[in-house]
Amino acid sequence: MAALMSIVALSIDALLPALPEIGEYLSSVNETENQKLITAIFLGLGFGQLVFGPLSDSFGRKPMVYLVLACL
Repeated sequence: MAALMSIVALSIDALLPALPEIGEYLSSVNETENQKLITAIFLGLGFGQLVFGPLSDSFGRKPMVYLVLACL
């Protein structure tokens, strides 16, 4: 579980230094467009908790982790 939680911090730490290069790849006009990627990551994390939180409460954490890893 700790390894799964560290993926969140790793994704943010990997995204921030690469933000200008990602913006060039996506051909964004303004640097504030690049910051929407950070918002998208946090929205995805929040949506994932809303969906898988109640499921993990009813089925348990371990089966939900296996389900998500099988979908990847």
